[in-house]
Amino acid sequence: MLERNHLYALAGLAVLTIGVAVGFLLVLPDTVPVHWDIRGEPDRFGSKWEIILLGPIFAIGIPAMLVGLFHLGPLRKNLESSSKILGRIIIVTTAALTCFYLIALLSAYGTRIDVGRAMAVILGIMLALMGNWLGKVRRNFWLGVRTPWTLMNEVVWEKTNRLAGRLFVAGGLVIALSGFIAPAIVCFFVFLGTTLGVCVASTVYSYKLYRKVGEPAG
Repeated sequence: MLERNHLYALAGLAVLTIGVAVGFLLVLPDTVPVHWDIRGEPDRFGSKWEIILLGPIFAIGIPAMLVGLFHLGPLRKNLESSSKILGRIIIVTTAALTCFYLIALLSAYGTRIDVGRAMAVILGIMLALMGNWLGKVRRNFWLGVRTPWTLMNEVVWEKTNRLAGRLFVAGGLVIALSGFIAPAIVCFFVFLGTTLGVCVASTVYSYKLYRKVGEPAG
């Protein structure tokens, strides 16, 4: 389903992640922080192997899982026609996870870094990029605003996902900006409020639009 250049990009990210993992394995202490609270402060410590193995597992497992899911379920032909967009979204998601992994490793190594703020910047950029593409994804059961009303009506799907895409672009930029100017705990609530707001607005819009459009189409 994915284009060859997208597969090459995912393979490159996997190789990069494994290389980074091997490099940090040689320099990390045996006990490192492996979890951070909403203030970006470590709240759990464990073996360095716990954090070292996480990156390669995500870099290989997440893309494989997403590709596998996209081959299942009804409306699969719609996903196949959106393969270019799907490839971009999988790459951006995997790249964001790789960045999270690098931030966690640097923090575990002892580098002074505000984990919460850095993650807000990455999450915001990821959501903005994905929002830019969301309106181009055809109706499916795995990706996009999937409410009963969008899944039953092609017109509702297209208009709702275009709206959600614009909202995610704007919201993602706000989240990223918060990572530059606000404390980590504020970034967390900005992210939570923004994503929840987009989801609620998109759901309500899809319902109202379906009531206006009427019978299922497409």
